[in-house]
Amino acid sequence: MPVMILDIEYRSSRIGAQIHLRNGRHIGEATAEFDFEWSAQDQEDLRWYLEDYLTYPIDPAPQIATRIETRISKVGDDLFTGMFRSSAEAAGLWKHAVKQLETYA
Repeated sequence: MPVMILDIEYRSSRIGAQIHLRNGRHIGEATAEFDFEWSAQDQEDLRWYLEDYLTYPIDPAPQIATRIETRISKVGDDLFTGMFRSSAEAAGLWKHAVKQLETYA
């Protein structure tokens, strides 16, 4: 089964990553660099969602949780786009990984 390894470094609103794809042997690697904003409020919201919301899910917590879930989804999309669409090499690794994974589906 293919293994994708992401070595990620976050520094002052910028992400740098090394992406490695292996399937019993080295298939390829790529570098991704992109801007990424993760505020102190994002961090606190995620902490609240994972810790406090599970303990106290009463009003108005569900409305707050919905806002945070929307942000988490956007962050995930932004990270994926930055990681795998920032270079032709990274896009190629993702395409190769998808083909490999389809053989296991």
